Amino acid sequence: GRLGDIYGRKSVLLIMLAIAIAGSILSAVTTDYLLVLLGRALQGCASALIPLSIGILRETIDKERLPVAIGLMTTGMGMGTAT
Repeated sequence: GRLGDIYGRKSVLLIMLAIAIAGSILSAVTTDYLLVLLGRALQGCASALIPLSIGILRETIDKERLPVAIGLMTTGMGMGTAT
């Protein structure tokens, strides 16, 4: 969240998403345990997407619709990680 405040939320969001995707690809294509572990660690960068996404919603959504938008976004992310 702090890096998003300093360097811009959108650019930090895209970088964290790219790191998480690289971790997913690394975990999918390797059979070495240490590389799978490294890939899973890189996938942990996806947890930084939640506060960055909430910050972007605060900048773009009207005040009246903001609580519903944050609720839908966090519910969708929670369901995605649960499956």
